[in-house]
Amino acid sequence: MNWNAKIAVAGALVICLGAIALVAPRSDGSKPTSTYSQFIEKVEAGQVGSVVVRVGKSGASPASYLLKDGRAERTVLPANYKDAMAAMRDARVNVEIEDSSVGWTPMLMHSLPFLLLLGIWVFMMLRMRKGPGNIIDSLRGAH
Repeated sequence: MNWNAKIAVAGALVICLGAIALVAPRSDGSKPTSTYSQFIEKVEAGQVGSVVVRVGKSGASPASYLLKDGRAERTVLPANYKDAMAAMRDARVNVEIEDSSVGWTPMLMHSLPFLLLLGIWVFMMLRMRKGPGNIIDSLRGAH
């Protein structure tokens, strides 16, 4: 196999691995662990100590809550969750509301894989144009 073919295969492999990493489910457990109804039942039973609601531009709002026994769980609140807020107020639950749509961090974190793949692609194209040689030479721009 010639050198250009090896570089093309390596580039395709990197792109495929990047695509798999983007599509694969996250292991951070971003899916809800309880339903909205279960969450309300726990609030009314006095089991919930604190709640962090992340309000964004979409209708539903993800919420993380800490039970009084120390366990952390997640749920999704509907767009109009005034009943949940009333139940949390009545149960004296500490509620913190975060605006998830503000800031550069989420946008940067979402675009980082694409920027990384773009950088690798540009590097591979430069290497293929110059032919086999020293990697240091290609980084310095030597011919």
